[in-house]
Amino acid sequence: MCLSTIDQHNDVPDGVGYKIFIEHGRSRYNSCCGNETPYRLGKWTMAIDHGPQGIIPADDYSQYLAGFHILTNKKDALLYLSGEGDMRNEHAIYKVQYRLATCKGTQKVWGKRSARHCPCVVAQEIKLLERIT
Repeated sequence: MCLSTIDQHNDVPDGVGYKIFIEHGRSRYNSCCGNETPYRLGKWTMAIDHGPQGIIPADDYSQYLAGFHILTNKKDALLYLSGEGDMRNEHAIYKVQYRLATCKGTQKVWGKRSARHCPCVVAQEIKLLERIT
């Protein structure tokens, strides 16, 4: 998952959004980074402990600091989940609180039949609040 565009660097307020996780039993894992460290409900997690670090190129040739990609709208998270095909059974959407956001922009999200650019925040810390699906 890489951003398509970056609309704002820094001064991105803390907030709430939606993130997709893989579930195995009662454990949750990041859906895109292949990290085997489970995420805990209600606990703050730092991006530095879960996935790639450093500067990442966006599709528009700008750059941003790696971190958690959080979709700001529930409908966009549902679209993302619909595009996962047979993998939907192991994926779940969680409402997350985020802080230390480094940028916001758009991310291309593929559904079953189409794609759209959805608002997305990249943050350095998240806390899982509740399971949505």
